[in-house]
Amino acid sequence: MKWMIIVCGLHLWASAVALADTRLNRDQIIATLSGYSMIWRTDQGVSTQYFDPRGITFYERVGKKPESGVWTVSEDHLFCSRWGRGGWSCYQVIRAPDTMIFTGPVNEPIGLNNVMVGRLVSGNRTSAKSPESSRQEIPVVHVLGRIMSGDYLGGISYR
Repeated sequence: MKWMIIVCGLHLWASAVALADTRLNRDQIIATLSGYSMIWRTDQGVSTQYFDPRGITFYERVGKKPESGVWTVSEDHLFCSRWGRGGWSCYQVIRAPDTMIFTGPVNEPIGLNNVMVGRLVSGNRTSAKSPESSRQEIPVVHVLGRIMSGDYLGGISYR
């Protein structure tokens, strides 16, 4: 009986370790999100966000006008986006079975963090249209350096 408990305990531990290691790195985030839309449900309705491979992003909540912003991935493996003239907000990206999870923004106290759980679908599923010209690159602010105590990203201090 003692051996059975030990074997079951090891199996549960191994399963927990396998599930815990699902955070995507920089290259995985870019490859996973580029050209895809994430769809998720909140208490305010269904939302969709499209990640154009050139660094522009569109967010739309059902019944509302789409908003556009820019996105990039930091050297610290964080998805970062900026809307309008606001500062950058960065999120961890986690892949779970059949879903994508964004947690953050990382610069906010833990009680204010959002957890967005949705699914990825191919293509732009918002009503916004990406610029057609593939010759013209969309300007994207690149995040340089590591995010650590005292560093700044888009005017936001990360603690």
